[in-house]
Amino acid sequence: MEVDTATEMANAVIAPPPFEKRLGYDCPRELWTTAIMWRPCQLTVGNKLFSGKYHVVLESQQPRVAFGLHNSARGQVIFTDKNCAIETGFEQDEPNFVDQHRGQFDLKGGPLSFIKIRPSAQPAILSKVMDEASEQAERDNCQALNSVCWQVSETIIWIPYEAEDCSKLPKRL
Repeated sequence: MEVDTATEMANAVIAPPPFEKRLGYDCPRELWTTAIMWRPCQLTVGNKLFSGKYHVVLESQQPRVAFGLHNSARGQVIFTDKNCAIETGFEQDEPNFVDQHRGQFDLKGGPLSFIKIRPSAQPAILSKVMDEASEQAERDNCQALNSVCWQVSETIIWIPYEAEDCSKLPKRL
């Protein structure tokens, strides 16, 4: 049987690249919906403390954690699973670790959970151009985020939690 290589080549040329569009997520829909919501947090990197919000994107091709200043259009750092070692924990399980950071920073909230991130490459930092009407503190925070040497600094996202937050997770993963 003879194969028409011209047709085979034409089909190969018009086939879409595998990552051209999002193919979805590999987790229950409830967990995806809960994880993608922006939530308040604090981020420590080196000796700096930032207040803002975070979310987790449980995408199949590129799961990631994003931190944004309160105005996320002006300062957002995206940590991809591909370029980072990511570890999570709760204050009740690692009280000494959390107490050490509470002593160094003014961490807000009651019990804390954390996402410890060790980037192996500079994360993507999205920020729009600042106009003159922007607050000075906001401009300073964006500049500070852009000046961090992420690969050598310990980065931690601190998240206050309540017992009811844990009950919102699906019963089975």
